[in-house]
Amino acid sequence: MGILAAIFGTAFVVGLSGAMMPGPVLAVTIKGSVRAGFWFGPFLVLGHALLELPMVFGLGLGLGSLLVRSVVLGILSVVGGVALGIMAVGMLKEARTAALPTVNPIIATGNFSGSRVQAIWAGIASSLFNPFWPLWWSTIGLGMIGQARKLAATHGLAASLSLSSFYVGHISSDLLWYAFVSFMIATGRRLFTNKTYRALIALCAVFLLLLSGFFLYSGIAWFFSRGPLVQR
Repeated sequence: MGILAAIFGTAFVVGLSGAMMPGPVLAVTIKGSVRAGFWFGPFLVLGHALLELPMVFGLGLGLGSLLVRSVVLGILSVVGGVALGIMAVGMLKEARTAALPTVNPIIATGNFSGSRVQAIWAGIASSLFNPFWPLWWSTIGLGMIGQARKLAATHGLAASLSLSSFYVGHISSDLLWYAFVSFMIATGRRLFTNKTYRALIALCAVFLLLLSGFFLYSGIAWFFSRGPLVQR
């Protein structure tokens, strides 16, 4: 259970780091929450989750025989480590000036009376039209899935358990963040300041730098048949 918790926790923090960065999904969440209220965010995440479900299990199970090969894991880990490092540096730069959009609380007090189906489709569309989405899954996401499978295999756990832990952790971070953004906008509260937002971005960036180093070390070690995740 400790391994599954570790997979869940890592997926959660990395997913939160990506969710917090400005992009199409955040923009649609803010706009929809102003118009429809708090529940727009959670239903949007539902659409996002429906899109990523086949992505996670397709990459994990469909490429299962490929992902367990050390050379593939090594390449994915190196590429993922570099991508995480670049992402972390960008987040550290962003943390100096990042700011959440301000919303007039008078126009943000409506209830969610719009179509839930529209919110779900908004989550799917805003993800598909985000150029960072396929890039993230082809590098960081794929590398993390490969490592999750390898960790599960070394401890005698089924691949489906590791993928489920990864998926739940990843989606939980999206749900927590976008529900929080919707709540703050819909209620017009100012508890979440720009300073707090910047601090969270910086904290996530530091975690990504550490994870990047681990990915790079694991990837290079795989080529020499040693390292923390290599099965002897």
